[in-house]
Amino acid sequence: FPVTIGSLRGGRIPTNVFKAQTFLRGELENFSYIVNFKVESYVVYIWGAGFEDNPGYRMVNGNRFADIADLVNKCKPGTGVLFDEVTVSGPDGTRKLEPAYFTLY
Repeated sequence: FPVTIGSLRGGRIPTNVFKAQTFLRGELENFSYIVNFKVESYVVYIWGAGFEDNPGYRMVNGNRFADIADLVNKCKPGTGVLFDEVTVSGPDGTRKLEPAYFTLY
């Protein structure tokens, strides 16, 4: 049950693709039925290129990147981004997802 940005579940991502995203998703894979899960909150950590002196950290309610737009705009090749404490709600209740780490290039 991975955290996704666009169709990516972590790993290397082009900087322009990362910056073009507007929200975080929790997506159930390899399941016969369509099940909707809503991202309720997440914590983002950003470090590396563009954040050498002051790593970024933010707790966000909801799934939108609007609350981290200032951090996303500072990202560049060499930036590391970790989405952690991702909480989703669905038909069976609320759960936390595994963290997702992205390296921008």
